[in-house]
Amino acid sequence: MIEKKFERLNSLPPYGPMYTSITESGEEYFSEGFVVRFFKEDGTNWVANFQPGWTDLTDVMILQESHNLLVIANGICYIMNPNLTQPIAVFGVNYKAIF
Repeated sequence: MIEKKFERLNSLPPYGPMYTSITESGEEYFSEGFVVRFFKEDGTNWVANFQPGWTDLTDVMILQESHNLLVIANGICYIMNPNLTQPIAVFGVNYKAIF
């Protein structure tokens, strides 16, 4: 059985726990960005609001042989572990395509 690690959301949820801002600098981000719900191994979940870059590229990809995910929020890339509420790495600003 494949374990669900994430769910892309169309907007911030109107109820439940407050979302976690994910930014390059670690500062709070209060505008709605690219929103993803992550499912932890313990059965709980949390919502991340990723600060977007400047392109149209948004995606979430499972990295092979890893528990980590690549989240691309309008060109900014974030390496995330669903069990952690902070990015492992942040890079790029204007990515436009995935090959």
